[in-house]
Amino acid sequence: KGREILRTSGLAIIPAADKSRNFEKMLFDASGGNPLYVEQALRSLILSGRIKKSGNRWVIADVKKEDLPDTLEAAILIGLYAMPPDADEVLTNAAIIGSDFDLRLLKEVVGKSEAEVFDALDRAQSARLIHPREGGEFDSFEFYNTQARNARYRTTKEEDRRVIHKKVGDAAEELYKADLRGHIDELVHQFKAGGDE
Repeated sequence: KGREILRTSGLAIIPAADKSRNFEKMLFDASGGNPLYVEQALRSLILSGRIKKSGNRWVIADVKKEDLPDTLEAAILIGLYAMPPDADEVLTNAAIIGSDFDLRLLKEVVGKSEAEVFDALDRAQSARLIHPREGGEFDSFEFYNTQARNARYRTTKEEDRRVIHKKVGDAAEELYKADLRGHIDELVHQFKAGGDE
């Protein structure tokens, strides 16, 4: 039953592919039954060229166990590192803001136009790293899963994280000045992480 769930979820990324039973078993065994791992591992195989599109079909090369990422985080990082630099910069700043983030705040922190930020967010959405927040406003987003946000956060240099946290605190303080009490926890967290006591 678990393998069937993976087949209908993660493997749906590559429909019309000639997937051997051996490939499916290897992917299922490596995933430990986690559909998120399957999805991210398939994306990493696509990015590395082990799975390619040919016409309307996906072609799977002779994938061996060692071609698969060791962990879910490793699979996610492959996707993160494949992002273009401008999109990666926006995504890094979004990860520092938190698991969910407001487009207005993100735009202020990165200092780019709304169009540039939306373009970067579109790329991140295509890579299934973020998505619009359910029930939120049109300019509210969240990471697809906490592992993606945490991986981007942890792989950002500590000094860079401090600088961005401080920028987030400054921008949030200005943006939410009409309702600072409603955002006090967020502000305290950002300034503290930015090195302010």
